[in-house]
Order: sequence, then structure tokens, then C-alpha cells
Amino acid sequence: MVGAKVLGHDPPDVPHLAHAARDAGRPADLSDVEVTGEEIAAVARRHGHSFPYVEGEEGSLPLPMKRMGIKGLSYRKYDLTMCTYCSLLNGPILTAVARAWKGEPWDDVEVLTGKTMKPTPGKRKTLLIGKCMYLANRHNPDITEMIAVKGCPPSTKQILEAFDRAGIHLDPAAFEDLDRIPGFFMKKYRNRPEFDESFFRIA
Repeated sequence: MVGAKVLGHDPPDVPHLAHAARDAGRPADLSDVEVTGEEIAAVARRHGHSFPYVEGEEGSLPLPMKRMGIKGLSYRKYDLTMCTYCSLLNGPILTAVARAWKGEPWDDVEVLTGKTMKPTPGKRKTLLIGKCMYLANRHNPDITEMIAVKGCPPSTKQILEAFDRAGIHLDPAAFEDLDRIPGFFMKKYRNRPEFDESFFRIA
């Protein structure tokens, strides 16, 4: 919760923090937290957490992919129902899709994630990423051809096979060493005294 405040977000306004605080029987407003060192107000800076998407005739795409001229694909913006495991995969999937674009339109494919998205009627192929999305839409009559990735979390193999069936051939290298990503980001804090791990332990 302190981290959210430092990033410029009130913890009660962050759904998973509000739920966690409620489940733990504690306030979400930091009133029971002792902060030592710098004052939060002195270091807090607003950090956005949203990435721009663009709606068009074919559906939704991240703005950079729209600028690339990608056609025949709708990849809707993630929502708050996407779990931690699927959110870890979403970035690499988008990166791999962008790299797979060769200038030829894909076959009117829609990609759905999270737990609540519903398919767009008339799409030729609908990819359901993750067990939750599959269970939510497996009987949906608006799906012409369902390509389901049923794993929880989905495996790289399942993702590659599903996109391949949709005619989008992803490079497996985009998914290598996903478990090392947190370590990659942690390297920049190594040997910096202001980020001593002992400062961030919960007593």
C-alpha cells in the first residue's frame, strides 16, 4: 500500500489492495502503517498504469500496433479481471504478435483475455486466452471458430499452437525465460545502498 501511495495512487482506489486490506481486517488508508525515512509526500509521483488502445472498424489494438498498420486482428485492452499469471503473459504475447506482422492482413481474428470479455459477432476466429475466458465463452453462439487456450496459467506451447491455428505465427523466443523477468528488473537495484533489502522487510 505504501508503494501505491509513492506511485501516486490512493490504496483504497486500487481494487486488489482494497480487497486485501478488507480481507486482512485492516484499513487501506495507511493509518496503521508506520513509515520511516523519507516522507511519502516528498517522494510521491503520479505514475500512470494504462496503455493507449485504439478502436477501429476491425476492433481494438494497442496504439503502437495500430500505427504499424496491423490488419485483420482485434486484441482488446486488458481489464481488471485479468489475473497475475495471464498479465505476465500478455506483454510477451503482444510483443510476439507485433513481431509476427509481415504486412499481410490476418484472418479477422479476435483475442479475448480476462474473465468478462464477450466475443464480437461475425469475427472469423476467436482466441480465448486462459481457463477463465474459455469457461466464460465456451458456449457463446457469437463465436464462429473458437480457438481456446484452456490452461491456468496457459502454457507457452498452448499459446503458440493457438495463434498458429489462427494463422499468426509467433516466435517462441518471445516467451523464453519468463520466470527470469523479475530478476532482470531487480538487477538495476543491486549494490545501491538506498535499496537495501532490509529496508523493505515486514516485521
